[in-house]
Amino acid sequence: MEEFIMTEINTGNAGLSLALLKSRLGEFSNVPTSSSNAEFKPNATENKGMITPKQDSLSLSSSNFEVLAFTKSVKGANEFIGALQTANVTLKKIDKAMSEGADTGVVSDLAEKSSFMGNKLFNKNLLVSVGGKDFSLTLQNPADLSDDSRGEYISSKRAEIAQVLSDVNVAVSSHESMPSVPTNGSKYNFEEFDAEAFKKMF
Repeated sequence: MEEFIMTEINTGNAGLSLALLKSRLGEFSNVPTSSSNAEFKPNATENKGMITPKQDSLSLSSSNFEVLAFTKSVKGANEFIGALQTANVTLKKIDKAMSEGADTGVVSDLAEKSSFMGNKLFNKNLLVSVGGKDFSLTLQNPADLSDDSRGEYISSKRAEIAQVLSDVNVAVSSHESMPSVPTNGSKYNFEEFDAEAFKKMF
């Protein structure tokens, strides 16, 4: 039985709680993957509220996609967006290469080299929570698909990325997504995030 491995993208802010991530993983059946049947199997302990690699797993019948969980913060959302934009650029390159007659090896190589913050992006499930809403996107290496279905997959995935980016932008811009003042007496540094620069990313 293969495992769905989770890796946290550490942005320096508070991570997602174990209980919250478990509840989200149970909702991943709506996210497109190469297998529609997934059984949740908790196998983790909580470490100061942070999720560490390999603590939770999903058993899939035919795939092994690692989960890249971005922190529950505006900064995490920003980096989630950066990862999706990087993946979109890669899909565009793959589409162009295919139109020029690229074979499966070239397609696979382009996907394998696509990374963000040192993490490969394909055959992964990207996850972030912003403003009380969960966002996730599964990226499969197009080389693993049949020649006839690659073009359609790339087109639909790029459209999905555009929609997710738009939805995250709305969540970040909403009042609910604004960070609260820490309870330890320190003040939140609003200067670490430029809202106007963020919006221009769309």
